[in-house]
Amino acid sequence: ALLWRRTILEEMPSHLPTLRRVTSDLVTAGRHDELEPIALETARALTGAESVAHAMLCARLRIAGNTWESTREPVELAYKSEPRGPWALRQMGAHARLKGEHALAIEVDRQLIERTDRPSEAATLSLRAAESASLAGDTETAKQLLLSAVELMPEHLFAHLTLARVAEAAGDFGSAAAALEA
Repeated sequence: ALLWRRTILEEMPSHLPTLRRVTSDLVTAGRHDELEPIALETARALTGAESVAHAMLCARLRIAGNTWESTREPVELAYKSEPRGPWALRQMGAHARLKGEHALAIEVDRQLIERTDRPSEAATLSLRAAESASLAGDTETAKQLLLSAVELMPEHLFAHLTLARVAEAAGDFGSAAAALEA
């Protein structure tokens, strides 16, 4: 029966009833090594939370058999689904930073900042976004994000040091000194 269903998928790779049945058969049989491409195709065929759940399953299966870097495709599928969940945002941000996609990393970190009500987390996310902005050469955005981090957590030493470094690199020695003295 599984071979017959796989034949159907060769002709119609996004046939949802068959994808679901093959997934069920593979899970029941404990054949997890064959499940990853089916989970990915199922994620593509679905929308919303179900798509994200299958993308997450695919990513976890890829990590088990590969490297974390191989999870980019299922993470992108989950990231496209609105509203974006914390897993999709955090994973997409990490992939963006790894690939040097600084604008995407900043966008993701800003979305995460909007979702938290904890000042320490918002400050750390602001710091991470500022580092991406700095790497992208956007000194003004980096300074704004760092000022936000310092405002949220005045005792965040690394935020002060990074603000001083960014201000100094921009030639704003007064702000650099003020950040170091704070």
